[in-house]
Amino acid sequence: MAKKFGKVLFGTALIGAAAAAAAYFYYQKKDKESISLNDEEQDDESEPERNYTSLGDAVEDAAEDLKEKSEDAAEDLKDAAKGAADAVKEEFTPLADSVKEAAEDVVENVEEFFTEEDDK
Repeated sequence: MAKKFGKVLFGTALIGAAAAAAAYFYYQKKDKESISLNDEEQDDESEPERNYTSLGDAVEDAAEDLKEKSEDAAEDLKDAAKGAADAVKEEFTPLADSVKEAAEDVVENVEEFFTEEDDK
């Protein structure tokens, strides 16, 4: 009984799949025909004329404002960089001067060390 029920169910599924495929191809063909008819109708109609709004003045004004702001920012950045460079120059001690001072300290310490030994 189970085998017979399985065969009936399988047959019903095949018939349903065949019907679905037939319906799919029928509607697909029908849509292609209606699209081709619509294309012919649209070719006969003239397209409406489009009017565009010019954005030239608004864009030019915005570009000019942006240019001015960027120039001001560039000047501020240059001034800040100059100020930072000057501050670094004031605080920076050249390496040669530091080495020279350190060498003098070492010489003094060595001289003091040997003079203390001589005094004893």
